[in-house]
This record gives sequence, structure tokens and C-alpha cells, in this order.
Amino acid sequence: MKFKKIILLLGAIFFSLIVFIINAITRNVDLEESNLLHIRSICVVGSFLLIYVYIQFKKKENPLSIVRHIRGVAMVTGIFLLAYLITSFLPIKGFETKDYKLFPSDYLTIFFSSILSIIAGIFSIATLVLIKDLIFHKRKKNTTRNFWILFGLILATSLSSLMQKPLEPSTVTGILTGLSITLIIFNSFRLAWIAYLPRKEKIHVLFYSLLAFFGFLVISIIISIQDDWTQKGIHYYS
Repeated sequence: MKFKKIILLLGAIFFSLIVFIINAITRNVDLEESNLLHIRSICVVGSFLLIYVYIQFKKKENPLSIVRHIRGVAMVTGIFLLAYLITSFLPIKGFETKDYKLFPSDYLTIFFSSILSIIAGIFSIATLVLIKDLIFHKRKKNTTRNFWILFGLILATSLSSLMQKPLEPSTVTGILTGLSITLIIFNSFRLAWIAYLPRKEKIHVLFYSLLAFFGFLVISIIISIQDDWTQKGIHYYS
């Protein structure tokens, strides 16, 4: 098992390195008509798939209680915010925008946008895995169906943006995002296991849930700021 995890991590690092090299080589080149764009996209997906499998292995080795699950969500939220805070103090020149496309001003921008995007991807995967386990704990009859509808909407939202330029607005993506948020809220109010937790664990769950909620709120605000290099950096990466 340990060897498999090492291979998964090395594979994810290898794919991420290829993405960085392509971005560095083609710093001021529009890849829209190039096969390098597809290679880069495949490497991005490949690296995050390997990270997902790695997280699943770790989860099987160390099963988490309900409180530890929610604490885990709060922790990965905090790690992303810490990474954002650190990079916000760095002398990063950012991106030049032309026709909804992004062109990094220097190689430092490419490097730190890659680092922050990888952290954002790990944050998203870890959060989804942890929340999925919370939703499926003592699940009701329709829980599985509701979750996979939500997952399908999240996937459809991502796929709807594949053919867009990084900063290009899309009505379809906006509608799918709204539907996804609606399903997130719907799923979050159907967790029967909360009533069966001891009083002490309920207090811990409430505390970590509030931390995670406000963390998500801050992240949403950060990513929604149009002129912030963080949003541009994540859009540029993938």
C-alpha cells in the first residue's frame, strides 16, 4: 500500500511538472489551436485523478469519525486560505488580459499560479471526498440518488467551461452553477445522523462546521474578485 501511494504521488508530481513546463515554454503564446493545450489538459486531469486515488487510500487506512471528518473539511479550507495569504504578499506581477485570454507577465506568476491551483484542486477533491462520506453516513433511501445528481451537476458545470476562454462569461455555466448550489443546500439539510450524536460531539460538529462555512465564504469571495490574480491564476492553470 505504501509503495502504491508513493507511485501515485510521483505520478501526480510528474504530470504537474509537465503542465508547468508547457506553461513556461508557451508563456506568451495562445495555445487555442495547439495540441499542447490538449496535452496540458490531460496532464491536469491525470494529476488530480492520481491525487484523488491517493486520498482514497489514505482514507481507507485511517477511517475518520464524524467530528474528524468535519474537522478535516475545516482544515483543508484553512490550508487553502493560508496558501492564498502567503502568495498575496509575494511580488507577483500577475497576468495580462487580451480577448478574455490570460498571458502571464513573468515566470514567477506561472510558478505560483501553478502552486495555488494545485492546492485549490487538492482542497476541492479532499472536500468532496469528506463531504460525500458525511452525506452517506446513515443515509436515507434517496441519499445516494441526490448526491450523484449533485455530482453530475458539478461535473456538467466544469465541462461546460472547457471550450471557453479563461475569462469568458457563460450563461450555461452560470445556470448549472446555480443548480449545483441548490442541490448542495438540499443535500445538506437531509443528514439524519446529526440527531444521534452525543451532546459533546454536536458542539464540536457545530464549531468545525462554522469554521468551514466561513472559510468557504472567504474562498468564494476571493475567487469571485475579477481583478485578483488568484482567480486569473486558477483559470490560467485549467
